[in-house]
Amino acid sequence: MKGYNLMSQTAILLAAGYSSRMGGIKALLPWNGLPLIEHQVQQLLKTSIKDIVIVLGYKAYEIKKVIVKYPVQIIYNPNYSNGKTSSIKAGINALKDYSRTYLIVPVDTPIESQMIEMMIQQLLCNNSNIVIPVYSGKRGHPILLNGSLRNDILSISEEKMGLKELLRKYQSSTSELHVNKEHVLYNLNTREDYISLKDHLERRRQQ
Repeated sequence: MKGYNLMSQTAILLAAGYSSRMGGIKALLPWNGLPLIEHQVQQLLKTSIKDIVIVLGYKAYEIKKVIVKYPVQIIYNPNYSNGKTSSIKAGINALKDYSRTYLIVPVDTPIESQMIEMMIQQLLCNNSNIVIPVYSGKRGHPILLNGSLRNDILSISEEKMGLKELLRKYQSSTSELHVNKEHVLYNLNTREDYISLKDHLERRRQQ
């Protein structure tokens, strides 16, 4: 039986999906001079999180080649076609111990290490069940969950809208972290989203 490690904090990076709307592999899109998944891994390694689990599925071999050099745990989810919830649960089940916190990071929502640390501090200081970053009144990504919700996380399903079910259940103990960086709202779902965002960021750099 698994035991509790109260000092452990875990990030689960989800990169198993088909990327069907992107027309290419999202995880390998160029981002800040790196493949997107490598950017994500590097940002996570700059945080206090020690356990980083990367869940692969579609095109796993191509993606693994980019990140195998990093001190992370790479797992394969054979059920990735069943949706994102299957990858979240695969990541949780891959851990030897129960964790104090679980950070759920979709590969297509670029993150920054400093904001991750702010989320962790807010959850631990407020004893919240969930912390979500908010920019300009809109909730974004990633989502940080208290380790006490492990069994709840393992019960999510696509039919119940995944983590949204937990947001409804624990609405009163969800804490919003208000940030001044809009990147928490970035979501690279389609090729058009990616091109539009890259153009937007380039215009901002030139201003």
